[in-house]
Amino acid sequence: MQDNVRSSQQVVSAIVRDGDSYLLVKRMNPPSKGMYAFPGGRVEVGESLMQAVLRELLEETGLVGIDAQFYAEYDLTREGGSFALTVFKVSVSDVSGAYAQDDAEELGWYKLPDTASLEMPPSMIDCFAKLAKD
Repeated sequence: MQDNVRSSQQVVSAIVRDGDSYLLVKRMNPPSKGMYAFPGGRVEVGESLMQAVLRELLEETGLVGIDAQFYAEYDLTREGGSFALTVFKVSVSDVSGAYAQDDAEELGWYKLPDTASLEMPPSMIDCFAKLAKD
């Protein structure tokens, strides 16, 4: 198992909430092309997980994260390789300026019941099940 962990690409996702709605992006590129997910992406060399999640949020949505708290971890194997996903709950000071850019084809705010009809990776489905219990 250690060899698999070392060869996994570190990726991060940001859960951003506004009232009872969650920010989701529709992915433009593989391995999750066409699927809805929290904003996020790959961790760059020399970057901490927290730095990466705040950078990815800014790059994909234009939102500036001010605080990130660990929420969940997943080991993912998909087309394109193995990924170690760390999910954070991220606070932002102003959600009004969100717009899709970078790997985000589009973005939107979704309430928990509305997410059931979206095509999402299994890790997202699990995150929403956990969020529904919180």
